[in-house]
Amino acid sequence: DSSVDYQCGFTDVHQIDLAQFLMRHQGLFAYSNKHTNDGFYKQHFPDAHVYEIGATYTAGRGGAIDVTEVLITNYEPALPEATLV
Repeated sequence: DSSVDYQCGFTDVHQIDLAQFLMRHQGLFAYSNKHTNDGFYKQHFPDAHVYEIGATYTAGRGGAIDVTEVLITNYEPALPEATLV
């Protein structure tokens, strides 16, 4: 698998702050990230739609790595290949 250590210092605390901001936001939002399989998205996006989407990372990795991404929205998009979790 893979993880990213962001040079700009975007920490877990920042991820939580962003989730709280988005959940309070009055407009539509879509948020995408790598699935962490640790309950983060269900905990911090409790009333949102969480979709799993297969992806392959290739850039800067020396090969292809299959991962699961999540798309989280506060609306129902048309996603023919996504799985609602």
